[in-house]
Amino acid sequence: MIRHVSVSVLVFVASLGLSACGGGGGGGGSAVPGGEAVFASLSIDALPSASLAANQTMSPIALTIGGVDREDVTWQIDAGTLPPGVVLDAEGTLRGTPTRSGVYAFDVRATNGPIAGVKGLALAVDAFGLHVSDGLLAGEAVEGQPFVVRATGGTAPIHFTAFGPGDFQSRDSAAGVATLMPFAASAGALIQIYATDAGGNQTRLDVTLNPDVTSSHVAEWGATDVWHLDFDVSLGIDHHGFAVDFQAGLADVGLRDPNSKDRMGTPTDRLAERAVQVEVYRQVNELFLRERDGSPGSNGLPITFSYTEPHSVYTKPARGTYISGSPNRFSVMALGCGTQGGVVGTAFVDDPSNPNHENDTSHPSQGEYGVFLNILTPHFNAVWANRTLPSDPITADDAETLRQVLQDQPVTGGSRAVEVARVVRGYAHALAVVAAHEIGHSLGLRHTDPSQAGSLMNAAASIHPNANPRFNDTDLAVLRAILPGPGRVFGAPTSNALHAPLPGGGVSVCERCNLMLPGYEAPKR
Repeated sequence: MIRHVSVSVLVFVASLGLSACGGGGGGGGSAVPGGEAVFASLSIDALPSASLAANQTMSPIALTIGGVDREDVTWQIDAGTLPPGVVLDAEGTLRGTPTRSGVYAFDVRATNGPIAGVKGLALAVDAFGLHVSDGLLAGEAVEGQPFVVRATGGTAPIHFTAFGPGDFQSRDSAAGVATLMPFAASAGALIQIYATDAGGNQTRLDVTLNPDVTSSHVAEWGATDVWHLDFDVSLGIDHHGFAVDFQAGLADVGLRDPNSKDRMGTPTDRLAERAVQVEVYRQVNELFLRERDGSPGSNGLPITFSYTEPHSVYTKPARGTYISGSPNRFSVMALGCGTQGGVVGTAFVDDPSNPNHENDTSHPSQGEYGVFLNILTPHFNAVWANRTLPSDPITADDAETLRQVLQDQPVTGGSRAVEVARVVRGYAHALAVVAAHEIGHSLGLRHTDPSQAGSLMNAAASIHPNANPRFNDTDLAVLRAILPGPGRVFGAPTSNALHAPLPGGGVSVCERCNLMLPGYEAPKR
């Protein structure tokens, strides 16, 4: 079997106030121009597939990249091992005399200032084998997500077969490359991939498969309000060097290598990103009385949160705009950066006189909408006493803990594992509470007045490890009366709705109010 390489809890109780959320509405508007930050992408080409000869000096192999000048790049082995006797020099060249036969898989990192790229590669020494070059999450496949297998050390053509819960999307026998799509399977299932070269040599690769925990988080058109939480935005507000704002937030809490600024990052970066996103979805579902896996349960509200942006046959507004609703529209709550000091979230109001699904991102004339990570994250670090991970961020050694959190399993391991899990779930909690609060406003809820202990819609709802805010009974009654939308029809009771319909059916606009944090000071990067 070829190795697949990829690369004490202290609770400080404090309170973060959520005071007054934003509203807005009005006419269309245009998408934000030039809002996406663009960064060069580093890639490392695949190595020659022929086998090296043991105890013979190899021809030097210069790794190639795209996006930057090669002479400005630093190189390192991130994980795995090179063949004994082979080194990667400072210029990015593999050279030496391999001394032991076998197939050696390893990850190479190329770094140019704040930009980094990682590629899974392999070298064969008097051997024929397979390795996965792309598509795994910390060494494991996920149902519904294709991965790429490469043969090395054999003679083309290479013929591939597979057994287990998966099938080929493509096979290139001349190049020795195949792409597989895993099917649904129980955790720990194996896909066995066989390859035979022109000389009759055969090799096998076993890939562990886990279920896709996001598969139940899907849009239920016609029966629910449909929402998508957008973690893939870069609003161009807070320059941090990451491809998207959410990755900067992860780096600030220690759930991403702060130098891993390429969009894909390392396999462990990708695993952590997915674990936080899925946990946010689980907790948002719970706040709307649904099951953690997104199913309605016995008492869930008619609102669904689609982990994957709904299919292209459905449409959403252009970023920064809103459009008339229909069953094929969906709403977006963006998680990005904001510029208003202390404001952690704002939202469009979607009430009976505003029958629209909204796209909550920055708008040039209406203002900023969404959950603002650059404001919330430093407060999370303070209130959750997150002191360890920012200075000692996750590495490949934390992959098993991240995988357990992703699969919603009990975490095993020592104090480090407990701390990683605590930060993942705590950060997801902070994001979920703000997102649910803002979605509540968008659906028509006002602040709880007078405030009630534990109400999610309080103007100063607490966000800290010992708080568990929820929609109160009055808010739940309103939500049951007005969901799903768009074009909401209010039923009794309406007393806690943010707006009643305007005479003549006009669009109702909330006065500007913001979700604030007390004692805010701008974070220093």
